[in-house]
Amino acid sequence: MLKEKDNELMVVNNNKEKIKDTNNSKILYKFYKLRRNPYIAGFGFIFLMELGDKTQLLTITLAFVYPYPIEVWLGAFLALTFLAWIGGFFGDLIARKIPKFQLKLLSVIIFIFVGILIIVTFF
Repeated sequence: MLKEKDNELMVVNNNKEKIKDTNNSKILYKFYKLRRNPYIAGFGFIFLMELGDKTQLLTITLAFVYPYPIEVWLGAFLALTFLAWIGGFFGDLIARKIPKFQLKLLSVIIFIFVGILIIVTFF
């Protein structure tokens, strides 16, 4: 766990020992603060997921083909925003109704099924 005290960064480990300021602890503290913020985490993960995705390549192509790139950007922005909202809303709704163990088990089964399906279709 990281704590900030009197402009000095302290790292507190499980044994409650305090380690004075190091360069690595400052970087870890910044990541700790970022990880605790759901808005930044959501933006960062969606940004990284969508970077280089087929939808981004399609958006680039559409912006090249059509004379109004602002309209293409607005359409892509609204579509991604709407889909992210739907995913967050229904994800929360499902998580409240189904226990975590069953959700994990279901996701493992789906991923294994899709993996087997992909392997079978290639051969």
